[in-house]
Amino acid sequence: VALKIDEFIDCKPSLTKYAESELKNKFIEAGFTVTDSVISDIIVEGIADSNFNTDTGLGGMISYRATVSVKVMKTGSSDVIATDEKTFGGVDVTKSAAAKASIINGAKKIGEQMPQTVLKFLRDHSVVRLTVSNVENINKLNDFTKSVRALIEVRDCWVRNFSDGVASLDLDLKKGTATDIAKRLEQNTNFNIKIIKTGAYDIEAELK
Repeated sequence: VALKIDEFIDCKPSLTKYAESELKNKFIEAGFTVTDSVISDIIVEGIADSNFNTDTGLGGMISYRATVSVKVMKTGSSDVIATDEKTFGGVDVTKSAAAKASIINGAKKIGEQMPQTVLKFLRDHSVVRLTVSNVENINKLNDFTKSVRALIEVRDCWVRNFSDGVASLDLDLKKGTATDIAKRLEQNTNFNIKIIKTGAYDIEAELK
C-alpha cells in the first residue's frame, strides 16, 4: 500500500503529513505492507483540509476543524475500492497544534474501518488484471480468453480492452493468486506464452 494525502492548513498547502502518517500506521496494524515507493498494488489518495474555527470561550485555547477525504484504488486497474470523508475538530494552545490535532482526529476515525474494508473487498473481489501483448487478431484473443476461462482457478474472465495487439483481461479468481495463474498460463499447452511481470493483482505477458 502507498499513501499520498495532500494537506492544507488555512487554505494554504502544507508540507505536513499528519493524515498520511496516521493512516499508514492503521494499515500496518491491519497487516498491510506499506511503501513510500510510487510502485504499489494499492494506493490511498486524498486531501486533508484544516481551517481555523474559533478561539472564543476556550480559555486561551484555539479550535481548528479539518475535513479528511480519501479514496483507495487498485493501481493495476484504478478501480476504486473504498472512499471515506470525516470532519473533526482539534483544540490546542497554538494554531499549528490545533490544526494538527484536527487532521489526526479525522484520519484516525477513517482508519478505524478503512483497512478492514479494503481487506474485505480484496477477499470478495479477487480480480487480477492480465495484460497480453502480441495478440494477432480478435479470433486469437477469443481463443486465448476461452483457455484462460477454463483454468480451474478462474471463475470468469472478460476482455476490458483490445488495441494494437495488446489485450487487457480481468480474471475473477475463485482461488489462488496472480502468481498461481502466471504459472498455470506458462504450463498451458493451448498457447505459448511468456510471463514478463507478475504483481499481487496484475500479470504482464506476451504471446509467442
